[in-house]
Amino acid sequence: MPSEKFAEYLAKEAEVLTFLGSVFGSAGENQFRLSYAASYPKLEEALNRMEKAVKSYSRLLLQVFCTFFKFVEKFWAKIS
Repeated sequence: MPSEKFAEYLAKEAEVLTFLGSVFGSAGENQFRLSYAASYPKLEEALNRMEKAVKSYSRLLLQVFCTFFKFVEKFWAKIS
């Protein structure tokens, strides 16, 4: 996922704003940056929300791939 889409996803799902790595140059693409200008409990909460959002996204991808592979398996069984 491009860094811009990832930043949008985190803003929507985790309610955490990040800086696109690409604003710091082309070497920053596919990276993001966080501001540490907050209290430790706030940072910990933000990181926990980010972790939850990333795990949720990973589960969604896994479900999509499983559904796709089941479809392919049934398709090949029919034409074999």
